Amino acid sequence: MAPSDDASSQRSQSRTAQARADSRAGSVSRSAAKAAAGGARTGSAKAPAGRQAARRGQDAVQFLKQDHRLVDALFKQFEEAGDGRTRASVMRRIAQALTVHARIEEEIFYPAARAELSEQDLLDEAQVEHDSVKRLIAEIESMRPSEPLYNAKVTVLKEYVKHHVKEEERELFPQVKKTGLDLVAMGEELAARHAQLMKQGGAGRRRTATAETGMQART
Repeated sequence: MAPSDDASSQRSQSRTAQARADSRAGSVSRSAAKAAAGGARTGSAKAPAGRQAARRGQDAVQFLKQDHRLVDALFKQFEEAGDGRTRASVMRRIAQALTVHARIEEEIFYPAARAELSEQDLLDEAQVEHDSVKRLIAEIESMRPSEPLYNAKVTVLKEYVKHHVKEEERELFPQVKKTGLDLVAMGEELAARHAQLMKQGGAGRRRTATAETGMQART
């Protein structure tokens, strides 16, 4: 075979191999897209993992603000629930979300902010508001959705949280952003602790609520 024929044959083989590679890549991309779409539709474990990974790229303030938005969405779900069983289910999710949020703030965000801020009033008020929210959650969880004042207590809880969020986002967070704190590193720490607590479910939260309720009864 002439040299030109060899070169032509090699180019043809190269183009064929490239076409096969492109076809395989396209097939993989389409499969990944279908899997992602399926996860979003079915609420499979892959979708939350993706969201959690995305949240790990946020700084501390961004992370906490998004947590606020998620809790607000849960309160909307509660208001739209059409029966007591659904309301109770959504309320359990609200309780877990709020308790985990309070834990990561109290364990990580507030201590770091206290070390940097000369004015402590906002942090003191935030802690008191957390305590009030925890007590109200314990009261709600001891009730049935059909009992008098159940819905009223959830409404009051929502107002407590709304006020708390407003003060944090308008006053506390701007002050913290002016400090020398590494908010990106703190965001990673908050995300890791948040994921850990959420995996634990609500066991620790229920024990804490029971202990607090018993303490109030003794006093």
